[in-house]
Amino acid sequence: MAARNALLVIPGEAAEVAARVRARLEELGFAPNLVGTCEEALAHLEDPSLDLVLCHQAAGGIGARGLADYLRDFGQAGLPFVLLTPDAEADLDRLRRELRLTAALRVPADLGHLGALGELLLERHALMSRAQHLEEENAALRRSLQGQSLIDPETHFYRFDLFKHVMLLEVKRAQRYSYPLSIVLVAFDNFQKVSGWLGPDSRRALFEALRRVVGDAIRDIDIPLLFAEDKVLIVLPHTALEGAAVVGDRIRDRIHAQPVPASLASLKISVSVAVAATGGPEASFGKMIQAAMRALREAELKGGDLVILCRTSGDSQAAPSCSDQEGKLGPRTFIL
Repeated sequence: MAARNALLVIPGEAAEVAARVRARLEELGFAPNLVGTCEEALAHLEDPSLDLVLCHQAAGGIGARGLADYLRDFGQAGLPFVLLTPDAEADLDRLRRELRLTAALRVPADLGHLGALGELLLERHALMSRAQHLEEENAALRRSLQGQSLIDPETHFYRFDLFKHVMLLEVKRAQRYSYPLSIVLVAFDNFQKVSGWLGPDSRRALFEALRRVVGDAIRDIDIPLLFAEDKVLIVLPHTALEGAAVVGDRIRDRIHAQPVPASLASLKISVSVAVAATGGPEASFGKMIQAAMRALREAELKGGDLVILCRTSGDSQAAPSCSDQEGKLGPRTFIL
């Protein structure tokens, strides 16, 4: 029987726990892969051979909840996700509910239960996968019968559930044929401040208009998604980092040129744009998102209104070279 794959997310300060959990999993026939942070774990969540995820409560970065949310949205639906907590007094059921996880386990006290828990979770996941497969077949049939559009009529961007399927296809193409693949993640600067100056209708109208500006700045083959209320994600197939950077600059410039409502007083309308690329056998959507989110945090520290080009380990094309130490390419454009 082939070893089942488990991803362990345990920080370095819990090395003893990591060793004990790893040894126990190996006894149970798992092949454990250990990483130290939730950000490192993102790139592994797209692995279709992954059977189980265990995340220590002290794992830094986006934390166990953020990792579980990402897995639910972009990874395998229903993949067993277990929180490992060192708190001997923790209410495991409350933790599971609050963090929206599959299960929670005390370590090292409850490691003896890991075998039975793992088997139950794997059986549950197999049943859920079969049920999801049937639901997807039924949904596909309904879509074909109803002629459902890929585009959400309210945002004019891709529907979120269909975006995941399209994104998966593009990543597979990039892996198989070594096509370049890029993303542009656009975040509206000062979102909370701008929103606070406007009434609900004015706020909705403003950001709908700004999202239309973003949509008009891209090609028909590009794939836009309303990633969050204040963010737009655009996937650019067959596009390397340099081409995606041009798109990022175009979006920033067009948003910057938009007239500001009088009620915003001295507040400006601007965006920060993160650009990341990948390609080849190691193409990974997770790595691009990880790099882009890191870049947006850096953009916020720099005051926003800029474009940051991200290097990822799976880049098919290196970031353009720069001459100065800051990595500045041009007006408001940086390499991270």
